[in-house]
Amino acid sequence: MDMNKIKAILFFFILTSFVFSDLTVKWYINYFNGIDFIKKGEYKKAKVCLEDALAQKGKPKKSTTFYAKIRGPYIPYYYLAKVYFHLGQYEVAKSKLEMSERFKIAPKIQSDFYDLKSQIEKKLKESKSKTIDKSITLYQKGLESYTGGNFDRALEFLNKAIAAKGKESQRAKELKAKIIKEMQFEKALASDYNKGLNLFKIGKFNEALTVFNSISKRKEFYKDVPVLIEKCKKQIEMENEFQKIKNEVYKGLNLESNKEKLNILKNDGFDSGKVARLLVVLNEKLNQKSIEERKKEIGNLYLEGEKYFKSGNLKKAMDIFNRVSESQYASFELKQKSINRISEIQAKLKELNLLSNLITKGKKLMKEGKYDESEGVLKKALEISPNNRTIKDLLSLITQFKKSGGKTKSILKFGILSYFRGDYGGSINSLRNYLNLTDKNVELANFFIAASLISEGLMTGGKDGNKLITQGKKIFSQLKNKGYKLDKKLQSYISPKVLNYF
Repeated sequence: MDMNKIKAILFFFILTSFVFSDLTVKWYINYFNGIDFIKKGEYKKAKVCLEDALAQKGKPKKSTTFYAKIRGPYIPYYYLAKVYFHLGQYEVAKSKLEMSERFKIAPKIQSDFYDLKSQIEKKLKESKSKTIDKSITLYQKGLESYTGGNFDRALEFLNKAIAAKGKESQRAKELKAKIIKEMQFEKALASDYNKGLNLFKIGKFNEALTVFNSISKRKEFYKDVPVLIEKCKKQIEMENEFQKIKNEVYKGLNLESNKEKLNILKNDGFDSGKVARLLVVLNEKLNQKSIEERKKEIGNLYLEGEKYFKSGNLKKAMDIFNRVSESQYASFELKQKSINRISEIQAKLKELNLLSNLITKGKKLMKEGKYDESEGVLKKALEISPNNRTIKDLLSLITQFKKSGGKTKSILKFGILSYFRGDYGGSINSLRNYLNLTDKNVELANFFIAASLISEGLMTGGKDGNKLITQGKKIFSQLKNKGYKLDKKLQSYISPKVLNYF
């Protein structure tokens, strides 16, 4: 975009927030104020504005965002070279122009670049015998080292600039204070991080969580802090569950089911020593029970297995029925019923496994573009489960896809457009169909499925709305873990309420 156009668009923002120069305002306001001061011949003001912009933004870019979608070249060193040339500080002007030349941006877009270079060299030859204020050059080198991320090197130059007691000594002091503050921030961050790790290692998860939460709220934090926060929460949750079990065990309640829960906690990584010690107490409690109590308990365990069976948790149900069938306290009738259930579950699992394999194979063939083969496999699956909604939807999708001429990209576009039209249900259906047909643009399709779920949840409200939002957040979390980043142009069209969850 033309620089004059960019400036015209930003003119309002510059006027409404204009100050001489201020590190608290946006960097681009300082940048454009500096350029305006050059045109007015107010080079000292221009110098302060441009150097503040450089301290805020950093190295030049061929194309950067100034405000919203407004983009253009960012060439602060070129303009600083002009400023120092007009201020008669030719060594600094030369240094700035050399920095600008390294980035290879300004020489291509500024017609007077090499003319300025020639003028600076000419002036340097003329002023060789004159004394140069060392604080100016040293401060500039310190600033360049700072913007390049080399804090120690920057402090070396700034200390020399302060010692020189020249024009830039005061600004060197200010920049030095800023760098020291940033270094202290990093040191404090590292100290807290190590403190949190140590607390985590010795099992003080509540205290560790407080430290990690504190770190995560700061401007920067270690990449594994979110993972450690989740681990702390998981350990705290398991500790609470353990205490609940412990209370029941000491009261002699639900011993069989609590024994199972303790083993689950152990397998999930909870303190094995705590579990082992409580199991000793639990087993002693079990031995103290009468045969009738144990028979009653095994009967309740069977009923628990029935609940799992009816809810579809077949593996959990089978584990319980196996325990009942092997228990010396189960009656012959209860054992037989458990054995029958085990046979049913084994047959069902075999059928479900076959069905799952057929559906997986059908989807794979579909994504490979082998629609006739996929259709044949899915029809076999339908014979096993005639009322299966998933299989019917896949077969219907193949039929529709054949009729449409086989363009998956149009399905993706339709799904995204449906989101922007507010048809969230249509968007989800279309994008899930797209994912069944191809492995391309998987992250983009999943992003808009999540965005549609969250948008629908926000509209729906209540428990149902919260369920949809939770589903969307889970997909967003998976995308973030994979390092997915949404295109910035596309991102600007997404509702901020939705982006807050991403």
